[in-house]
Amino acid sequence: DTVTGRDEVTLAFSRDFSGSGTGAFFKIPLAFLVVKEPLAPPVANFSANVTSGDAPLMVRFTDRSTGGPISWYWDFGDGGNSIDQNPEYTYRIPGVYTVTLNASRAEDFNTTVKVDHINVTGPPPAANFTANVTSGVAPLTVNFTDLSTNGSGSWNWTFGDGNTSSDQHPTHTYTHQGAGRNRYNVSLIVTNKFGSDLLNRTHYIIVDPPGKTEDISGKIDLTGSVNETFTIAYADCLNLTVPEGTVATVDDRSITDLSISLVPVGAVPDLPAKAKIVAGDKVFVLGPEGAKFDPEVQISISFTEDEWGRLFGAGHDTAIQRFSNGVWTPLGGQTKNETARTITGWADSFSIFAPITASKGGSGNNEGGGDSGYSNIDLSIEGMVNPRPANAISTNQPNTVVVRNITNLGADTARGFTIALYASDVDEGKKPVATTTVEELAGGSQTTITMVDSTLRKAEGGDVTYRVVIDPDGKVQDTDRSNNERSGVAKPVKHNGYNGKRWQDGGDITTYRTYDVHGGLIHSFGDSRYRSGSFAQGWTEFSVTWTADDLPLPPNATVKEVRLYVPYTWDNSDEVKHTSLAFNGVAIKLQRWHHDVSNIGVYHDHAYGLLTYDVTPEFKKNEQNTAKFSRKDRDAKFSTGGFTLAVVYEDPSAVRSLIFLNEGFDILGVDEVGYGTTPERTIAYVPFTGPMIDVDQVSRAELITFVPWGDTYEGNLYMNGNPVASNVWDFGPAGGPEVAVDARDVWNHLKSTGNEVAIQSTAIGAMPLMAVSQQFLVVEMGGKEARQQPSASQAGGQMENRTGSQTLKADFKAEPLTGAAPLPVWFHDLSEGDPRIWVWDFGDGGTAENTTKNPHHVYQTPGNYTVTLTVKNATTEHTERKEGYILVENATARPAESSAWVPLEDQVIDEATRTISGWTGRFSIFAPITVPKASANSTPTDLNYSGTGTGENSTIVTPESSSTIDPLKATEDVRDRIDPSTGVVGETIVITCGDATRFTIPEG
Repeated sequence: DTVTGRDEVTLAFSRDFSGSGTGAFFKIPLAFLVVKEPLAPPVANFSANVTSGDAPLMVRFTDRSTGGPISWYWDFGDGGNSIDQNPEYTYRIPGVYTVTLNASRAEDFNTTVKVDHINVTGPPPAANFTANVTSGVAPLTVNFTDLSTNGSGSWNWTFGDGNTSSDQHPTHTYTHQGAGRNRYNVSLIVTNKFGSDLLNRTHYIIVDPPGKTEDISGKIDLTGSVNETFTIAYADCLNLTVPEGTVATVDDRSITDLSISLVPVGAVPDLPAKAKIVAGDKVFVLGPEGAKFDPEVQISISFTEDEWGRLFGAGHDTAIQRFSNGVWTPLGGQTKNETARTITGWADSFSIFAPITASKGGSGNNEGGGDSGYSNIDLSIEGMVNPRPANAISTNQPNTVVVRNITNLGADTARGFTIALYASDVDEGKKPVATTTVEELAGGSQTTITMVDSTLRKAEGGDVTYRVVIDPDGKVQDTDRSNNERSGVAKPVKHNGYNGKRWQDGGDITTYRTYDVHGGLIHSFGDSRYRSGSFAQGWTEFSVTWTADDLPLPPNATVKEVRLYVPYTWDNSDEVKHTSLAFNGVAIKLQRWHHDVSNIGVYHDHAYGLLTYDVTPEFKKNEQNTAKFSRKDRDAKFSTGGFTLAVVYEDPSAVRSLIFLNEGFDILGVDEVGYGTTPERTIAYVPFTGPMIDVDQVSRAELITFVPWGDTYEGNLYMNGNPVASNVWDFGPAGGPEVAVDARDVWNHLKSTGNEVAIQSTAIGAMPLMAVSQQFLVVEMGGKEARQQPSASQAGGQMENRTGSQTLKADFKAEPLTGAAPLPVWFHDLSEGDPRIWVWDFGDGGTAENTTKNPHHVYQTPGNYTVTLTVKNATTEHTERKEGYILVENATARPAESSAWVPLEDQVIDEATRTISGWTGRFSIFAPITVPKASANSTPTDLNYSGTGTGENSTIVTPESSSTIDPLKATEDVRDRIDPSTGVVGETIVITCGDATRFTIPEG
């Protein structure tokens, strides 16, 4: 026989006494039999503390499996795996990863696969480079080494002399150009698929002309007397003239050759007080060293127009001075020629010569700051000039331009200077499209600014190059204007698909068809789910089934139309053109194809869309229906979301309804930095057109919105310009359809005609994206009396809170439950029984009424708040009240009772492990405080912490409310181990911080 857990079992034996006519039956407790129901087979499930972020991304996986598994095998999707129950894993390479968990017990096992569960993004590259030599005499060969990080795929070098390279580690030879010393800016742009970065090093390579030596032995006799006047010109900036009859000697010998060269970088002697060399690097050394001339020889230095303005502008004066015996001395007989821009003087010996500038009278009014006679300001643009996003100029919107690393290379502060932005397609780049003022930039510091080009470019096509100029009017005494200007890289003009289509002259989500029937509309995903095509999922077809229970129709209902909606994403190979669908075994022709593409950014060529099919003829009322979807390429990235089957039906016994079916597709993503988009433009519009609505006869107007990939309560809802709800759409846990659906009564926003819904993106996650697809509006014409809510007295007594066979019951949850003010909290309705109206009281005076099902509320003031939700339908209402549900803490001050150091309770000192342990009822700052045993009540301020004290001390651990300590920090997500409604800890939590501290929170 078989014994089950429901059988009454008795163990006994009997004995027959032969010949006596008697027998005995004995009940003897021979054993205890325990019969247990067999364990249910394991069902694998898990959660992750984060699902997206930049590499390296550490993810903490938590096993949520049921059925008592005793072993686990994790596949993290990038080749990594684990057999831990709750592993931690670091993704180091950007990508989208599918995570698989196999949970097993003995011979039973179960596997769950969460497709594309972890999205690891990569940081853009960070440009950096060095060179083996940065100064020298031409020709100068320089070996550049790329030191960029975060993975670069391409390199674009600009050497400053008109030459470029795309090598990673190029070698370049500089020749001398023009007059005087050459200073070259070197820039490197590195690019990977996540962005670009530029590093510009101003005046990084310094190239001097070769020194010049001239043989004058034929022009001078043995006594050193020059027999003819001659001039030696050097680098188009210095002329040395030796008149006939001059006696030129060195060490009492006749000079045979003269030399001229620039003083090497960094070898210029210290200047006189309150003086500067502002004309480039025109510091010369003439030789031979120790040469004497009688009479003097003439030295003339030439300057550019820009240099001349700095030599003598703003109350400054300049003279050529010679450095000899540690002292700078002006040359005699100096003259200035403004037309030729030369300064000329006379010298009787050779040394170092330089044009030295000071304010007239020895000091000047230095607007740049500092105490020198001339402002040492050198403004430069060291970084990249880029729009947002960095790879395109967006049409039909202003474009934000970021100018990075505006640097003052000088020592003095620059004040009140203008920066102008020019666009190549506006007045040929001659008229600024924006200007801004930097109030102050100290010497040696830098800043980054943003400017807005308000030009609205209507059409795609062509390129735009942005150019930025510092101080375009020349009002700043800048020592070097050659680095005041920088141009960005030409960017294509493109539509920004993250904006709503209306902003790009595209289409709205428009009305496909309307019905005026006694009846209604029902819809269902069936058993469909998000099905990834990425990373070799390897499918060419799959089926979706709807049972009779998924789409229950009244027995007398007549089906008017059945529409099937298939959203898709990640199509970068036009695989959508190779898809097909069969419904209940019959091939169905694609009716409409709506699609959108971001057009910019990393996924600019990945199309999203919606396929619509009319399956009315093949639909089986109140029976099972099956769709089979096929594609050609088994490894295409083309991925589908949940399939929506929507049925419009007529039922003579039902209330008259106006049914609007709107269709279209519009992707939205608000991210000002990553996408260049703002909330004002990331809006999809849904105009409902058709029959006029008699608003007075409306009993209910149910708006049903579908938002594929709307996640984590994303997006705001408006109707006819009125805010309806915020943070609305959440498609739920991974493994589902990943299409968020929201249904709510909007009768109080309804108009007789011209109704329009707006769906707005909100910034959720690292790469926000949501889509707007089919939208339904079902207006029930049951009379306005049906929408009024009777009170208990009007109903003649206590109301029954039942709707049909299901009890109307209010319930909700919120996240977070605690935090510092201001505290934003998201509330989520969990009510049962088909509520139609939600009335929220957040406990701080804030409310949300009528149709706000999942509100968002910000608590501004610290306190403990009770939250109340009342749900209503046409006949009844029910209220749920949660006392002290939200705790808002003071972000800047702690309670008075924590303003002192207090020892922890029950402290234990373990000498073997060198640990001190204690217990606390609250978190704050904790420290081991040492005091002399003889004065155990001393405060920390009474103690000498110089490290030289002596004596016997006692140490205890105490918390404190304020400190200047800069601690290590460890943050751990413990929401999965704490009941959100009660705060009860479900399992012991241990958090470590470095190797020094461990906090243990016991279960319960």
